[in-house]
Amino acid sequence: MSFMFIKKVISCISSHDMLKKGDFVLIATSGGPDSTCLAYILDLLKEKFEIKIALCHFNHKLRKNSYDDLKFVEDQARNLGCEFYCEEWDDPVRPQREARIARYKFFEKIAKEVSANKIALGHNLDDCIETIIFHLIRGEGPLSIPPKRELDFLTFIRPLISIERKEIEVFLSEKNISFVNDPSNKELAYTRNKIRNILIPMISELNPSYKKAFVKLSKIWEGERDYFKKEVEKIIKEIRTEDGLSIKALSKYHPALIAHILREKQDIGFSQINEVLRFISKRSSGTVELGGGKFIKRKRDKLIWIG
Repeated sequence: MSFMFIKKVISCISSHDMLKKGDFVLIATSGGPDSTCLAYILDLLKEKFEIKIALCHFNHKLRKNSYDDLKFVEDQARNLGCEFYCEEWDDPVRPQREARIARYKFFEKIAKEVSANKIALGHNLDDCIETIIFHLIRGEGPLSIPPKRELDFLTFIRPLISIERKEIEVFLSEKNISFVNDPSNKELAYTRNKIRNILIPMISELNPSYKKAFVKLSKIWEGERDYFKKEVEKIIKEIRTEDGLSIKALSKYHPALIAHILREKQDIGFSQINEVLRFISKRSSGTVELGGGKFIKRKRDKLIWIG
């Protein structure tokens, strides 16, 4: 199992061109099974791909045992012989979306400080399926988790995205690798946990091969995403101004393409996209809050990103 598991991860990394010689990869670790497995695997593969790794941990302070998690990850970094970076959230009472934004801002900040060019995340195939269902339920479109996402100076990669959760658990058990269990994953107060613990078992009963069906859908959407990404990159070059995007040039395009352009600039939801489209079409001023102190603002004939 171990050999085939590692071979499967290597195949995922190679097929999506995730790693290149000389990459400095920050591994985002919570101490849970997925990120613990990811850290262990990338440590095994660092010589093969000729990369440097370090661990980073964002303490949300949302659970009583959060400092135990931090200590666990710090010990893991010490055992792997790599650098460790951490930060605590100073506002743990805010919603989960705000926590996610704060976490990603931390990743980007640390990457800049230490000159890392990749962030490795531990999302697996089951996470991808749950995300698709989550977005569909909220009417936000069939958005899966991309294996790789490139920003201006940083690329987020997900080497375990084609690996099932149970495969990760078996691998960790075979290698006798310890990890942190998060009891909140069983709490049904969260929508994602309801999807994982209630809805997914029902879908599995209706179609035992549901994972293969979702993988097919993900590949279709991934192909469409790649196509739109290339188109968007060409368009942005034409409509970019010194401090934003030209609304006059932007408004010539179909709303669906504008949505892709906005998403390329910032991780943004459908409701926020619709707000932007509304004040573009009405030629009125407006501001859309993106969370985490970030905004999109219309200033005369330009869209400006603030924060």
